[in-house]
Amino acid sequence: MSYPIQDIFLKYYDTAIAKYPVDGFIHKVASAIMKCKTPALGGNASICQDCGHLKVHYNSCRNRHCPCCQGLVKEKWIDKRKSEVIDAPYFHVVFTVPEELNPLIYANKRLLYSLLYSASADTLMELARDKKYLNADIGFMSILHTWGQRLNFHPHIHCVVLGGGLTKDLKFKASENDFLFPVYVVSKLFRVLYQFVILVLLFVLKITRNKVLGLIQLLHRRNLLDGFSCISYPK
Repeated sequence: MSYPIQDIFLKYYDTAIAKYPVDGFIHKVASAIMKCKTPALGGNASICQDCGHLKVHYNSCRNRHCPCCQGLVKEKWIDKRKSEVIDAPYFHVVFTVPEELNPLIYANKRLLYSLLYSASADTLMELARDKKYLNADIGFMSILHTWGQRLNFHPHIHCVVLGGGLTKDLKFKASENDFLFPVYVVSKLFRVLYQFVILVLLFVLKITRNKVLGLIQLLHRRNLLDGFSCISYPK
């Protein structure tokens, strides 16, 4: 069986990395995709007891990023998440960061991806507990995407947020009128939480003072919703 993505890697990968080098992690994923369900990973055979027909089944790479063999795993994961959903309204909330931060994030993926999760989660929980809004503890699911629609580097967080939460007396309180939180308020708090750690990292990395101040000024000149932003709509 042929897989279009695998065919593309096999045909163009060597040429691509000669011009655009990749890190070890990406190379490991690409190598797994190219070897998936091929003789390179070994396999097993089944023989028909009646006619003696031999069928060889090559092993999967089992890399979580491989579209050749992870389709069933993905569907099982989705079904499990669906089973956790309760009968209540939900919101789809997306957190993004300014593209000017992309080089820094790319060079510090483990730390700054984790920060995307924690900053977006803290933003949602803090606002949900605010008496001006829900005054309750909400539930949500967060998923990191590191690419955009054009497959460009574009780290952002998708959150499926329950439109309500548990009050202190453990009663469910629903959000009203298809409204969760003001987008501007969410964006501003998210920016504060994420930017603080970014600035600490810049100083730890001993980036020069002028470069740090230059980045701060650049980010503040930008429209808030063009950089640190949140998009929210009922799901």
